[in-house]
Order: sequence, then structure tokens, then C-alpha cells
Amino acid sequence: MASAPTDHRTDLVERFFRGTGSTYDFMVHAATFGIDRLWKRRMVRIVRERVGTPRAILDLACGTGLSTFAFARANPNCRIVGVELRDEYLQRARAKCRGGRYPNVEFVLSRAEAFETTERFDVVSGSYLAKYADLPPLVEQLVGAQHAVPLLVPGGLFMMHDFTLPPHRAALAVWRAYFWLLQTIGSRLFPSWKAIYEGLPELIQRTRWTSELTALLRERGFQDVTFEWQTLWGSAIVTARSPRR
Repeated sequence: MASAPTDHRTDLVERFFRGTGSTYDFMVHAATFGIDRLWKRRMVRIVRERVGTPRAILDLACGTGLSTFAFARANPNCRIVGVELRDEYLQRARAKCRGGRYPNVEFVLSRAEAFETTERFDVVSGSYLAKYADLPPLVEQLVGAQHAVPLLVPGGLFMMHDFTLPPHRAALAVWRAYFWLLQTIGSRLFPSWKAIYEGLPELIQRTRWTSELTALLRERGFQDVTFEWQTLWGSAIVTARSPRR
């Protein structure tokens, strides 16, 4: 497994998420008013609609396994690998597999852009990764950067979901009010989440991951590149098919 030097992105992840592992699952559901579950279900449906019965799924930046286990429940005969940068999160994800639960799931400690394997996947997915990721090397990994084995099979599905800045005035007002509540109330109730509640809005505003990612995918010959808004334009899902060759 390759390693990558620490840069401002990994420093940011450490600053935002240090000490949040024990409350991550609760906060993801509570802070999104349960809508995160709808987004995960949509990702599962996309896999079913566009791939059918996948043989193997790679879940990048899997955190404590929320998306990984959503894929596993929907695809019990599919091998699923979750990759996560933070060991604090992986320990909790692995604990959910104890007692023989989810025998088709494996977790690996690695930065998404640095993950290498000889295995190729029908689906490579990432949730809440795009705004932190170095997207050019990540896209290269999908098709085999620097002679590495491509992560995706020819024609395989790539899917990325993350937060976005709403483009409409009314939705943007709701978005700002939402983060104000998180900063003023959520930070007091959950001090370990203060850094992310204060820093995430600015990160979302300056990150143009949807346009950057779709451009990179098209440049590398990906087909059927699609963009799909989610609830109140507050997040989006980008999908694409890897080059067939």
C-alpha cells in the first residue's frame, strides 16, 4: 500500500475530525436531519440501476462505514473494500463487523489518492471526499496512474457525492441559516465538532469540485458523465463510466 506525504488537505482533515470518531455516526444523521440516509440510498440505487449486480465495490473515504455498509446490505454477495485515512474511524468501522457481520466487507487504512491494489472494481465511490481530495491524482488512480493497476474495470462506474454551495438565492439563505445553527448551537453541544462547523462553510464556498471533477473525467476519456443535484441543491452526485479499452 502506497503512502502519500502530508499536505494541507490531510492537515485540514486532521484539524476538522480529530476526536470525532465516537460521535460521527450520530452527528452525520443529526446534523443532516436524517437526509444523509436518503443520499446513501440514492447512491445504492444508482449502483443497482447502472451496474446491476456488482462483483466488487471500492468505497473511498468510508469513515466509520456508513456508506460501506449501505452497499453491503444491498449487495450481500459483492466484495466491498472501504478505504479511510483516519484510523480512529476505521476502528469503529471494523467493530461493526465483529461477530461475523458483513463478511463481504474489508477495511484498509490509506489516503484515497494513494490507495493501490491489484484488484479492479466494478464501482468506485466516495462520499464527502471531493472537497478534501486532490482530484487529478485521484482520477488518474481510477485509470491506472504511473503504471499502477487501474481501480476501475473498463466501463466501470465512478460515483462521487459531496456538499455544494446552492446556486439559488432562497436555497442559499437556508444553507447559511443551517450553518449558523450548527455554529451557535451544535458547537456548544458538541465541542469536538466546533472546528468543522466553523470551517466547513468556507471550504464549501471556495471548492468547485463538481466542475473540476467533471472536466477531469472528460479529459481522461470517461463516458456518460452526469451531474445530479440532491436536497435543496446542498449536495450533488457526479457519476461517470471509465474508458472501455
